[in-house]
Amino acid sequence: DAARIDEGRAQIRYLFPPADGPATYLVTFTARSLTEASIDVGLRQDDAPYAWVASRRLRVREDFTTREMIFDLPAQTQSVGFYIYVHDPVS
Repeated sequence: DAARIDEGRAQIRYLFPPADGPATYLVTFTARSLTEASIDVGLRQDDAPYAWVASRRLRVREDFTTREMIFDLPAQTQSVGFYIYVHDPVS
């Protein structure tokens, strides 16, 4: 789900169903960038204030790279989703 595109920057999200308590998320994704984009990947709240609950900044290179990330979260007050935020303009 391409949630937002502003000034050539993109935000992509995948929403998870609500968890009743602490949860572990295993996320695998494949990415590449011809311009070696800087991205933030991680879990964010699905509603305001949309705070990151776990994140990492990565540099995506020209070759396709598959990454696997594990997030162990305490109980959350709202649902979370996996987000990729591309800092650099894309075309």
